[in-house]
Amino acid sequence: MLKRKLSIGFFMALVLALVASQVSAGSIFFNVIVPRLGGNTNTNVTTKNTTTQQWNVTSIQVGNGYTVQFRPYKSSNTAIGSWNVGTTGGSITANYSPTQPVGTLIYLKIKNNLSTTVAVQVSGYFNSN
Repeated sequence: MLKRKLSIGFFMALVLALVASQVSAGSIFFNVIVPRLGGNTNTNVTTKNTTTQQWNVTSIQVGNGYTVQFRPYKSSNTAIGSWNVGTTGGSITANYSPTQPVGTLIYLKIKNNLSTTVAVQVSGYFNSN
């Protein structure tokens, strides 16, 4: 009986830790592989915690000098900004459209160009505030 309770407790703690690690406040580091030929992938979700209506990506690193595009989405899979081009060493600061309230869950969609025939590793810092 005790063994079962401990197992259930451990399982619940693990689930809660995984959920908590997926939602961060404000700024997150991402390191993703973007599929080839126009493929896309998402960063983890972050929680907007200020009234500022801008998002930014800094310290962008894109494998082998390729160019990718970034666009913010809220958790309902609705785009809340336009596509912005990013390359190694660059940064992006752009406005939300429409404006987003504090507490909105936001992630970045990162897209490869249609002409890029290889998967590309992309990393950087995304700040939803």
